[in-house]
Amino acid sequence: MENVLDEDAFVVIRRSWAVPILAVTDVPARFSHIKSELGGISDRALSQSLFVLEERAWLKREIDVSHRSPFPTYHAVNAGQKINQAIALNV
Repeated sequence: MENVLDEDAFVVIRRSWAVPILAVTDVPARFSHIKSELGGISDRALSQSLFVLEERAWLKREIDVSHRSPFPTYHAVNAGQKINQAIALNV
């Protein structure tokens, strides 16, 4: 995982919800699904963590417009996907 060896990456990994979020986003997931999988996370903590992971390009946010009300989905990519595969958690 050479992409996650810099100090900034370790700061992101040490965030309390970063690894659990990456663990449940091996497939595209909606905000509500991620929240229900993680249990005790608040909306604010989840939003902030998703933003940080997306900004780091470890998580990809896509808008699904195939439904009447478009909604975002989140999916682990790049180093986030490598972390997901390394931990292989079933949360």
